[in-house]
Amino acid sequence: VMRSVLITTFLIALRSSCALNPLFTAKSSNTRHSVRINSRSRNEAGRGISLSLNSPQTEETDRMVVEDNSIYRKVFVGISWAVFVGYAALYAPGRDSLAQAADNQLLMKILTNPFSSDVNPLFFALFGAMGLIPLIYAQLLIPGSDGQKPLPASPFIYGAFGLGFFMLGPYLALREYRPNPPEPFTSKSKEFLTSKANAFISLAYFAYLVVYSVQNQILNYLPEFLAMFKSSLFVNVTSFDFLLLNFWVWEPMLEDMRRRGMFNEGNASEKL
Repeated sequence: VMRSVLITTFLIALRSSCALNPLFTAKSSNTRHSVRINSRSRNEAGRGISLSLNSPQTEETDRMVVEDNSIYRKVFVGISWAVFVGYAALYAPGRDSLAQAADNQLLMKILTNPFSSDVNPLFFALFGAMGLIPLIYAQLLIPGSDGQKPLPASPFIYGAFGLGFFMLGPYLALREYRPNPPEPFTSKSKEFLTSKANAFISLAYFAYLVVYSVQNQILNYLPEFLAMFKSSLFVNVTSFDFLLLNFWVWEPMLEDMRRRGMFNEGNASEKL
């Protein structure tokens, strides 16, 4: 869990730094810029030059990236989602009535009095991060959300705020790869979610979670957290949800950085 918290720290800092680069003016390796002279209509006014945006070599390279990326994503994200759903439905602990009543009580305490001494600070920090991670996913996925196939983007992206990887997993597995800079947004909500202001809000909220974790010395509560993890359906499934969301964020983040002109060239980038 603590390793995932550290990974989340790196990802949020990296995401916020990416937000400082213009999204709609990024240079992309996927930009095709070959010019073809139409000799047949060279002498006709207004028809002398036609622009071709399809270089065969570049188009083939882009197609390979999309296809390879899609295959691996569909297989591995799909499998991890199916295993997670199956585990949560059939094998996760804490299914008896007493454990479920304790879970409901814990959830109500977090929502009504999160700083109560009855709430494990380590789990509270993890639960708080579960509200931040879907926001980061929204920032990363919304620029490539228009016209997504075969699933529409919005229900899954926004549904992740309540259902986490349960809702986001199918979309991550089936969505189209969109490394090119998008058209300017017409929706104010999408424009805000991808703005620098929202990136700083996310970073500020994460800084609060870090300060809270340090002040409460959350590592001291690890034994209590592990006991809850073994007996509570709510704590157990939320923890695995947290791990999966942290693990699979790397691909949307890489895609977002490529929209902003990062990791577009070189052998190392081709292997990502």
